Amino acid sequence: MTRWRVLMLVALLVAVGALGGCSSSAGPKAADLEGSWVVESFGAPTGLTPAAQGVTSELTMAAGKASGTGGVNSFSGTYEAKDGGDLKFGPIAATLMAGADPAADAQETAFFAALEKTDNFEINDGKLVLGDLGNNTLMVLVPK
Repeated sequence: MTRWRVLMLVALLVAVGALGGCSSSAGPKAADLEGSWVVESFGAPTGLTPAAQGVTSELTMAAGKASGTGGVNSFSGTYEAKDGGDLKFGPIAATLMAGADPAADAQETAFFAALEKTDNFEINDGKLVLGDLGNNTLMVLVPK
């Protein structure tokens, strides 16, 4: 009888281990990207730099299409996202209006550069965090 209990315990542990290996990861889901996001801050070698006051850079994502404004110009393009956090933006087409505000121009440049370098994403406390290949934070966005 003791041998039988040991075998049952081993079988139970194996079953629990197998179920644990089959469970889905708690990583970010591609569907979490859908919606409109506004830039809160940009990544920098020394930490995060807040978005320029009075300048709105907005990103709307739905069904593989990205659009919005960099702060001066409107843009549209595509993106490819996978569950687990992979994210790549395709070519971005933007209007070519000149900005009168140097802060808006600088923010727009940083915004488009961040989209170009994006390799991954995560949702952290409801915020969208875009990262590069080295897992450095490029940009933090909040829901609109």
